[in-house]
Amino acid sequence: MQRTKKEKIVDIIIYIIIFGIYEIIKIIPLEIDIVLSKILGNILYYGSPSLRKKIINNLNAVFEKIGIKERTTLAKKIISETLLNVFEVAYWTTKTIEELANFIKIEGLEVLENLKKEGKPAIAISGHNGNFIIMLAYLAIRNKKFSWIERTANNIYVAGFMRRMQKNRGIYSITKQNMKEAIILAQKWLRGNNILALLIDQHSGEGVEVELLGKKVLAPTGADTLSKRFDCPVLGIFIYRTSKLTHKIVIEGPYPVQRTENPGKDVLVNTQLFYNRIEKYVLLHPEQWFTWLHKRFR
Repeated sequence: MQRTKKEKIVDIIIYIIIFGIYEIIKIIPLEIDIVLSKILGNILYYGSPSLRKKIINNLNAVFEKIGIKERTTLAKKIISETLLNVFEVAYWTTKTIEELANFIKIEGLEVLENLKKEGKPAIAISGHNGNFIIMLAYLAIRNKKFSWIERTANNIYVAGFMRRMQKNRGIYSITKQNMKEAIILAQKWLRGNNILALLIDQHSGEGVEVELLGKKVLAPTGADTLSKRFDCPVLGIFIYRTSKLTHKIVIEGPYPVQRTENPGKDVLVNTQLFYNRIEKYVLLHPEQWFTWLHKRFR
């Protein structure tokens, strides 16, 4: 959609602000970022009624048995954790892959290495758990045959800034600004025997109905569709914070996807399997699930 002159001016102003904040954050020690994220998290909780309502409504839908005080505490942690993740991304852009390795432990890396040796394509499913941006970037830096489909910012200047940062680190990702083009690029990527990650936990308005955290939700079916089309395995990749400054990436699979003469049932069974794995990590660290900030349970 064509942006108006006024919208373009606003976009430029927002870009300048974001770029300025980024330049400041990347030189601030992470220890300070931790404190800052908690302070700003509390400010945002009370200062943004719409954000607070969205998070609380999601928590109310899922955690019916916990009290108001516990939900309030969890909501504040969710906002603070999200802010810390953003601060970390800026900080990490200044570090080498060797320096980043000091902050991350990986379980199941041999799964990706085996696929690389065998020259096979694969789908990697995930959710917006933990610092998923760091996870995707780190895996892409370590393995040039790894990429993902992402949603770009509506602000073209901010989107361009993000793409430049990725390019500087040798990272390739597929944007879904144009879905038709994204699908073509995704298929081309898989034909090259590469690994494509899909974050499938947010509401897309279409798909199949599965269960997540005890609630019925619509789930996208792209992971199952691409896996079937390219006859490739499906993995799971997840990240969670293990301490204030460190993370753990878990690589699971390949999952036992179902392939029968009933494709309609197969896609339902397989997508539910994928959601069961996402749910595990949401419940492990609920404060680290970014999707609480979206209208997920409708």
